[in-house]
Order: sequence, then structure tokens, then C-alpha cells
Amino acid sequence: MISWEGFKTVPHLTLEEVETDDVDLFVVPGGQPDQLYGTDKLTELLNKLYQKNKVLAAICAAPVHFAKTGILNKHNYTTTLPLMNLTAFNKQNFLDRNVVVDENIIAAKAAGYVDFALEVGKKMNIFKDQADYQETVNFFKYYNNQ
Repeated sequence: MISWEGFKTVPHLTLEEVETDDVDLFVVPGGQPDQLYGTDKLTELLNKLYQKNKVLAAICAAPVHFAKTGILNKHNYTTTLPLMNLTAFNKQNFLDRNVVVDENIIAAKAAGYVDFALEVGKKMNIFKDQADYQETVNFFKYYNNQ
């Protein structure tokens, strides 16, 4: 898969090979969702991960995959997609924010990629303490490395 910016991603597992017990975090990247939308294998995997209370994160258009599973019927979310044309979304739970965290569900608009990464980092406990988190915010969000 090659991103809009030209980054090449080579998966090391197929959806069928994912062992849900080995997953702590499952991120669905944004972009054009049509290639995966409605894919039974993805829907099945997302439901299994959700049932095991794993952290699920999606950015840009990717929250549509969570909507398709019904996960977003119980959680607040955001997305870059226009909701008016999409029946899969529970529009009542939409929040017009860069990033939304609701329990183990993280969703972000495309422009919220830094906030998305920060929230994923917090959820996965990668920061040593508040100072470490703030240093990361200052550097990546405000371009200040002091």
C-alpha cells in the first residue's frame, strides 16, 4: 500500500493471521475506505478485538469501518467523512473535534493526526510521566524542542 504522500506500507500479517490475544492496539489508517469497507474479515476482526476490550483507533475516513461493525452505536467518535451521506454512522454520537477518545475507541479527523498520535500514546502508556508527555506535545504539536 502506498499512501498519498508516497509512504510504502508492507503489512507483516493478513487479517486472517491476526491473533486477537496478541493485539494491544489495532489502528485502521485513513484514506479511501472503499478497499476495506464491508470486508467481512475486517468486520469480524474488529468485533473480536472490541469484545476483548482492545484499543481500537481510526483516523480520517477509517472510523467508517467501526461504524459498519456497530461499535460506534455505543461510542462517541469523529471522522473526516461527511455524515449526511453515510447511513452506517450513528450521527448522534458524532463530535466535531480533531480527536475523540471514548473508552478504548480513538477516532480522529485527518487534520488531527498529531492529537491522534498523542492520544494513542497516552492510551498505550508510552509516556514516562506528565513531563515526558508535555515534551512530546511541545515538540510535535508546537514545534518547540526546548
